[in-house]
Amino acid sequence: MYRAVSCAFLCFLSHVGVVAAAETSWVEPLWVEHIEALEQKGVDVGSYREKTQRLHIMLEPNDREALVKLMLHHAQWKSKLAALLAHHILALDEQNLDPKAWEVARVEKAKWDEAKRRGNDKVSSYAEFTWPKIELVLKQGKYDQAEELLLDMLWDYPGDEKALRFLAQLYLFKHEWRLADVVYEVLQAQGLEDVEILNNRTLLQVQMEGVEVGVKAFEDLEARYPNEAALIQNRAVLAGKMEDKEHELLLAGRWAQIERKNPEALKYYGQKLLDSESWIFARDAFKRAIRLRPEASDLDAMWGLVQAEAGMGEYNKCIRLIQDIKEVSSAEKFNQELNRLPIPEELRERYQPKEGS
Repeated sequence: MYRAVSCAFLCFLSHVGVVAAAETSWVEPLWVEHIEALEQKGVDVGSYREKTQRLHIMLEPNDREALVKLMLHHAQWKSKLAALLAHHILALDEQNLDPKAWEVARVEKAKWDEAKRRGNDKVSSYAEFTWPKIELVLKQGKYDQAEELLLDMLWDYPGDEKALRFLAQLYLFKHEWRLADVVYEVLQAQGLEDVEILNNRTLLQVQMEGVEVGVKAFEDLEARYPNEAALIQNRAVLAGKMEDKEHELLLAGRWAQIERKNPEALKYYGQKLLDSESWIFARDAFKRAIRLRPEASDLDAMWGLVQAEAGMGEYNKCIRLIQDIKEVSSAEKFNQELNRLPIPEELRERYQPKEGS
């Protein structure tokens, strides 16, 4: 399950502007400020306190004071999230932290370490019952409940790799970048350092600090893990964000070469070839993507193929492809893509629906 969520996250940069699947439109800065102002006036905001703290961290992931407040809240409620946050807080400069907060972090980390030393390698009946329940509530979209179950699991199995990876991916899915990074930090502290963890931590760094910081980090990662498809993909996306089109095309080609049976890699490469007006190579990339999914109508690949054929002036082939696409595409999507094609106007008008029809 966590591997599947991670694959979606690997391409989030191209969608959020640096995949992630959760919407963040509900994160309203004015609402957060309003709740915080009420709390400062002594108004009991009750259950809103923890949510407000987390929303604030989503908006300001580098706010240390907000992280400390969240840790103190979860320490009070004896949640394992406090121990996870303590790992991160203890790695900060002690001089810039309140002594009380530092001591709470030290105590929470000590409890975590002691529980790990006691160990519990046997799979309990609780764990056997809980894992299917976690997967069920995730499928139902009950993410807060899934988080509670995972944190409860860490009471019995502190440091459990599977539970921590699930939890990190859950935070990724919810756009809680800092909390996801904290969990990955704990995994690395336990010596669990692989390309997935390092890749996702670098993406999180980009999301929280900007595109520029990720360029060098991904170059260094690829030196350690040469020809790792996910790293090359993300380097290509970052090059695009830096408007280095030539480098982006080169990296896109490397990704498609490594993952020859991945339609998404081929479509990405095909699009970059279209952008550079390399019509023949773009046509070949889209054809390969379509052949990999013969049972499905990959409309993005089909439209890419139409654009490549149009670029070469092969309008008869365009006509046949457009006819096939019109059978399976929505009217809105069809018109949108048709208007983008570099084809003669008389050909475009032939396929545009008449008013009132």
